[in-house]
Formats: sequence, structure tokens, C-alpha cells
Amino acid sequence: MRAGLNGLLTLMGLVLSGFAVVRLDFLSSPALLKIAAWLLLLGLVIVTVGPIEWRPISPLPVQIERATALMVIGFVFALAYPRHLLLVAFLLIGATAVLEFAQVLEPSRHGRWLDLAVKVFGASVGLTIGYGFERLRKRRA
Repeated sequence: MRAGLNGLLTLMGLVLSGFAVVRLDFLSSPALLKIAAWLLLLGLVIVTVGPIEWRPISPLPVQIERATALMVIGFVFALAYPRHLLLVAFLLIGATAVLEFAQVLEPSRHGRWLDLAVKVFGASVGLTIGYGFERLRKRRA
């Protein structure tokens, strides 16, 4: 079960990243960006509060994985909702805090303050990069 789920999550990540790289107009479609942002957040919910076996495995240190995941989600949300950046920041930070504390309810998981700090940092960096990317794109348009 674990290998199958990890394979599926890896495949989904490759498909999404390949789609974004091959079709750069994906970044200009507000509807697709919004769908991608919410799907990424849903994926985060699933791997965060689900059993530990559902967590994707990579060769990276766990804290780097956490920061990178939230950075990507923050980046996509910033592009999807450029006029509502503060609201999106509150949403991501609030959702991250709720998910971290919800891990206490799952016997195979644990929520820690350090993990929350790393995730909030990643989300903040992603939002900042997304904001900068959006500003550059608007200047060139």
C-alpha cells in the first residue's frame, strides 16, 4: 500500500510539474492556477493528517521537504490570487497551524512547533516569490 501511494503521489507531482514546465501559459490562466492551488492544499491536508505511511518519501531532509512543499503551495496561491495576498497568507498560515495541531489526533503522527515554523517560513517564501513573479509579469505586459 505504501509503495503504491508513494508512487501515485510521485507521479502526480511529476505530471503537475511537467505540465507547468511544458505549458507556461498555465501560469497565465487564473482558473487553472486556482484549481492547482486548491488541489495542492488538498494534497497537503491528505499527507499531513493521514497515516504516516501516506507521506511521500524523498532523499531530502524532512524539514527541507516541508519548507519546499509549502513554498510551492504559497507560490501557486500567490499567482492564483494576486489581489488577495494578505488573505491568502492568513489562509496558508492558519491552515498550516491547524494541520500541524491536527497531527496530535493521529496516533502515528506528531505536531511540533519547529515543524510549524519551517512550514510557515516555506509558505512565506513561496508567497513572496509568487508576488514578485506576478509583479514582473505585469510590468512586462
